[in-house]
Amino acid sequence: MSEEKKIPAMSPGDIRPSQLITTFGPGSIMQTEEDSVMILGLSFWNKDTNAEMFHRIHHPELQRILRVDHFRSPKEEETMQKSIPCQSFPLWGVCTKCGRLQEHKPAPARRSSVFHCSDCRGDLYPARFIVICENGHIDDFPWIQWAHSNEKTGFKEACGKNPRLKFFAGGNKQNLADYTVKCLDCDKKRNCGQAATPGALDNIIPSCSGNAPWLGTKSEKCTGHNKKRVRIFGVQVRATNVYFPLNINALFIPKWLHPIQNVVNEKGESIKTLKKMDSFNKEGKPDWSKIAVESKLFLKEIDKYGIEEVVKQLKIRFEAIKDNDEVNQNSIKKEEYHDLINAEADKQYGTFLEINDEAVANTLQTHFTRMKKLKRLTEVNVLKGFARKEAPDPFSSHQNIIYQKLSRKKQGWYPGVENRGEGFLFSLNEDLLQKWESQKNVKERTDIMKKSFEEWARDRQWKPEGIFGARYMLLHSLSHA
Repeated sequence: MSEEKKIPAMSPGDIRPSQLITTFGPGSIMQTEEDSVMILGLSFWNKDTNAEMFHRIHHPELQRILRVDHFRSPKEEETMQKSIPCQSFPLWGVCTKCGRLQEHKPAPARRSSVFHCSDCRGDLYPARFIVICENGHIDDFPWIQWAHSNEKTGFKEACGKNPRLKFFAGGNKQNLADYTVKCLDCDKKRNCGQAATPGALDNIIPSCSGNAPWLGTKSEKCTGHNKKRVRIFGVQVRATNVYFPLNINALFIPKWLHPIQNVVNEKGESIKTLKKMDSFNKEGKPDWSKIAVESKLFLKEIDKYGIEEVVKQLKIRFEAIKDNDEVNQNSIKKEEYHDLINAEADKQYGTFLEINDEAVANTLQTHFTRMKKLKRLTEVNVLKGFARKEAPDPFSSHQNIIYQKLSRKKQGWYPGVENRGEGFLFSLNEDLLQKWESQKNVKERTDIMKKSFEEWARDRQWKPEGIFGARYMLLHSLSHA
């Protein structure tokens, strides 16, 4: 189903660029001062009027992995309210005066930031529950069906098409069972004690609605494994399992900071076009020397660095790793380590990276072999999707988690941010490390921790890829120290 042409857009209010790729990315729910809203998908950000509000970020490795041209980050926090659209969600609210539970529009009336009760004109606050499915769809809680149902027989029928509902609390308001929804037309009611219990909606909602409001769709086909019914789960609006961002990050390393790589960033599309044309050598590979000279895109660089260096940098960019090679967060980190630890000493790479060699003190030389001080370090962190209900395994490239798209149609970019920092990079004495991890007491202790983690991961259907040994635990502890 295609995206709707127009969605009543609201402002998310105060939000930082870094939150757009973590807590409050497309498809997430954000609590504002007067409502709760859902951040809309990337196609609703991608407007000509908003283009000047975004800063473009280039990182060759991440662009290749994600098959996009660049990444975008809002230039200033003040412009977020204009450049990041959202809509109210859930679309059911409770009146602060009379307690009426009722549905409202995706955006309030003009010149207003709140929704009003259809009876007493009191302000509405967001309803407490919503529903999600394992495929990532999300919808309003079936309040009408819930009020007219019970645990044994489920839902059969309501007393009318639009019955009047009321939401109220009793007892000490500390348990979900203290909250009740009641039909004012037929007096049927049910407390919310089981509203968020697995299986509680099985005999109330026949199937998932396929609702994906962040994409601008009200329904899409939702099928499970082997065409089985997709189970619906009731959750509280602020529950942590409503949104799990899927991020990937990479550092700017010397490999990507050569001045020739900056030219590729600017002229990338032209180079790709030339690569597809009649510019191949006898082995069937792109003739980079011919492309560099005849395109006239690298005249200054050829004069300054020579044609050999230009060809070398083009091969690094376009031939170093094939698209079908397996790449995950672990492989990125390995490449970063080797490039940084072997980087040219005492060199500054623009505003992105500055590396200085540090002498290892005599008292530490038995344990450390190399050490570098990173006075300036830049990381690009990108949001490429998200999941609901189950958290993704950050260490595995093979998962059963179903990830949701950030836009109905591919945009050619993802949201990302640049994070600046500093640190130390060092390598440990390999012989000493092997002796330490072979000790009986170390193996016994780390085996217990590893087994405990594997059981925890198995419960979540994670498949860790074998990096959680004694060495990993030591390095993780050192990184915190």
